[in-house]
Amino acid sequence: MYKRPIAAGSLVFIVTAVYYLSFCSYGINLWDEGGIYAGGLRYLNGQSVHKDFYGYQPGRYFMVETIFRLFGNEMLPVRYVFAAASGFFTVFAFQICRRLMPPAFTAAALALMISAPAVYYQRFYGLGFLFGAWAVLVYLEDRRNIFWLFAAALYAYFFKVEILAVMLPVYLYLLWNRFERPHINAAFTAGLAGVLFITLINPSIKSFLLTLKNYYEYWGNPFPVLWEGYQGSKFGFFAFMENI
Repeated sequence: MYKRPIAAGSLVFIVTAVYYLSFCSYGINLWDEGGIYAGGLRYLNGQSVHKDFYGYQPGRYFMVETIFRLFGNEMLPVRYVFAAASGFFTVFAFQICRRLMPPAFTAAALALMISAPAVYYQRFYGLGFLFGAWAVLVYLEDRRNIFWLFAAALYAYFFKVEILAVMLPVYLYLLWNRFERPHINAAFTAGLAGVLFITLINPSIKSFLLTLKNYYEYWGNPFPVLWEGYQGSKFGFFAFMENI
């Protein structure tokens, strides 16, 4: 399987997707599932996030809106698409692990990934980090794979901007070192700074950044205090680490 990564990755994707799809019809009251459903309906009615309602980045709502337009306003098709797309979890994990560790450890990593992928409508975090890590690896192997760095950044921009904030320094460092001539590096840095400035003054992003604290208060999740115990417990080292 290590010698045939495309075939092995396809097999891993199919097995994972089928496994997740087997859970879709269970009548479980999933916490917060209505949030993404309501956001999709709002987009159907012409509304947008950060302008007409509180929410996450627009990618998830646009995705659900598209599913609604194709299959009707039902939740089950949304679960199907999310479950199938979650097959990329193990594809990225497999493609990363096979470069770093022996087969037995790779199998263990895939088993752990399959067993605890997170609630299906909140898998944008894991998928974004795995996508970003894989993009970095393939770029380090061959600089012609620069497209995947931009693809991973674009995904994070529309689905989980927090991931972009974490991965962006890595991307910028790799891109800055792409050129060996100092004057090209300087020009690239100046151009990139201009792009970042334009991005930050984008009304949607600016609104998101300026009202981040309000979002936490609105959802009832205040920022933790580092020097107090976790959830009111007595201060300790592990409580401090949890707060961080």
